[in-house]
Amino acid sequence: MGEAAHVLNTEIAKKTYDDLAANALKEGGGLIVDVIKTVRLLTYFPFRFCSVTFDKIQAGIEDAKSRVPEDRQVGAHPSIAMPVLERIGYEDDDSILREMYVNLLARSIDKERQGEAHPAFARIIEQLSPDEAMIMYTLRKASIVLRQHQRECNVEPLPPMWILLPESPDVVRKEPFPYDRLANPKYDVMHFPHLESLSLVEAFDPITCLYSRRSARYAHVALAEMDYSLSQYDGFVVTEFGRVFTNACVPEDFELPKSSSGDADSET
Repeated sequence: MGEAAHVLNTEIAKKTYDDLAANALKEGGGLIVDVIKTVRLLTYFPFRFCSVTFDKIQAGIEDAKSRVPEDRQVGAHPSIAMPVLERIGYEDDDSILREMYVNLLARSIDKERQGEAHPAFARIIEQLSPDEAMIMYTLRKASIVLRQHQRECNVEPLPPMWILLPESPDVVRKEPFPYDRLANPKYDVMHFPHLESLSLVEAFDPITCLYSRRSARYAHVALAEMDYSLSQYDGFVVTEFGRVFTNACVPEDFELPKSSSGDADSET
């Protein structure tokens, strides 16, 4: 808001900005006003926004509204809608980060699910890399990851990493981590500590936590079946906060763009 207010001090800049805002509202059929009914949204956006950015914002709003039944739609709180709409304007149309922003916006206008839309979530998404977003997508259903100790960047072949899907206390379905979904799979040594710093996942030691954590017991069951030692692996599990974030923002299904898939294949 400070940048916009500074620019709008001049009459010429103010007229140009007002014209751009008016055109955006006219072309968008008032969609922005529909989402934030109590705020003059466009006066908060930076002056550097162009018509292409507004088009992306309007498309994001339409997507969010399509995910909420009309009789449940309400105005979004500015503390959530403002940062979400700004970031949507910068994301590619097929980006998983855009999907996360749109999901968060949909929660914020859904009177039955508004409580899931925490103001911090938009800033968390902003700090995620696309690969970190894909990791959270992978963990939406499989909340536990086992990652081999002492991993280094640029190691070939990539060391084994497993996702665990507990089915009962004694049965754990395990799958190889889908490296092909990551653009830079060799750098998960950075991704997991960063996700931990955002309180989305937390690390656990499968050995010391064996009798105190369900996730460690699941790790023991899974590795015993594969005849792997617990001492070779670190564990990561989605936190309660991370689970709320995942339910609010991470898509249930996401089709990886073909170009990204090809890049990932070439990396691995």
